[in-house]
Amino acid sequence: MAWRTPASSARTRRLALLAVLTAAVGLFFVVEQAPPPPKPTPPPAERVSTSTSRSTTPRRSLPTRTEADLPEVAPPAVSCPLAVIDADTNTLVDDPADILPATLTVALTPPVVPPVTLQVNDQQATFPAETAKRLQQLPFRDGTIYGEDPEVGLVAFTFASGQCTRLQVLVVGPPDPDALRCDIDPELSLVDFRRVVYASGARAGRAISVRPWQGTMVLEDVPEAGDGWVQVVDHPPIPFSWDADGCDTIAPIGTATVTATITNPPDGAPTWIRGCGVTQYLPPGTDSVSFEVPAVPCALEAWRTDGMLRALSPLVTLDPAPNSQESVEITLPEEQMAGLGIQFQTGDAGVTVAGVWPDSPAWHAGLRTGDRIVSVDGESVAGLQDSDFIVLGTGPVGTLAVLVLEDGDGQRETIEVERAPLTGRLN
Repeated sequence: MAWRTPASSARTRRLALLAVLTAAVGLFFVVEQAPPPPKPTPPPAERVSTSTSRSTTPRRSLPTRTEADLPEVAPPAVSCPLAVIDADTNTLVDDPADILPATLTVALTPPVVPPVTLQVNDQQATFPAETAKRLQQLPFRDGTIYGEDPEVGLVAFTFASGQCTRLQVLVVGPPDPDALRCDIDPELSLVDFRRVVYASGARAGRAISVRPWQGTMVLEDVPEAGDGWVQVVDHPPIPFSWDADGCDTIAPIGTATVTATITNPPDGAPTWIRGCGVTQYLPPGTDSVSFEVPAVPCALEAWRTDGMLRALSPLVTLDPAPNSQESVEITLPEEQMAGLGIQFQTGDAGVTVAGVWPDSPAWHAGLRTGDRIVSVDGESVAGLQDSDFIVLGTGPVGTLAVLVLEDGDGQRETIEVERAPLTGRLN
């Protein structure tokens, strides 16, 4: 890793020289603009007309400089006062040059400009001129812009009146030696990684806590085994998996184009398609969309919103070949989805009612906060994930849900709740 030595004296001398030249030029203009003394006016009788004695030879034209001849002025670079914080001790680092490399490559969040390369010099970090110009033109140029250098840590730029007043780097120390690391293919760059999410199971779609370290991606607080998607700039998501023996190498794979058509699209409402690592939004009046997916076995589903609920389609599985064109049809339910009208918390002993919508089916059936549900339609709900219980509790409008409740003494009661559209709020 290269390190940079302090080199601010030359810049200081140039600034001092520029100040001297500016003062000199200002003095020159003051002298030039002083008005000349008035000439004596001859008596009227002595004036002689010279209109007929002037030469008819045209005056010599002096060469003029055109705009093309003018040197192109580059936008000035922007230097930021540098503050480095050690994430482990939460203390300010006295000499940033001792802990930072000579350059930082920062991916901004959101990615309003491409990754920014900064030169680190003593107590300053400097933007390249063109990047500084683009940052100063942003609508939120007064405020704080966040980013991350994959090899160093989080970065925050603070701007005021278009000038960078502070650049703060949160330097993260090395990970646990036993942490799970995923190698990165040389064709990929960590700065292009947008998000890493779980691909399946109860956590599907949720973010995986990761951090870069020495060219690898470190997984933090993950189960012993699992799979995920790496969302990458300008590329469909990349699948990977891990277990106790290690992690797949994150590498580009082939892609396929999928055209998905929705059956029973909602009137005047949007639709969403999710799966294969991507999410697609279909505006109202649209029932078809084409998009790229990784060429691996995966599944798609669609949904619309019925009040406070989602009406989900059955899963449609895919196994596309690289560079292939696939067409799928995804069917949404014809009936409007309805529910019970409760907020809940799952657990090993059942599902606890945490709140009830006023005037909802659950309210009229007598459910109240604190009740515990042990089964729905004959199926035990002990140990279920939230998504699994939602599937059991929801259904078409007018259908009955048979709930078995249990009190603190172990006494059980069976009630029926007629599902209805949910648009209210919880107590």
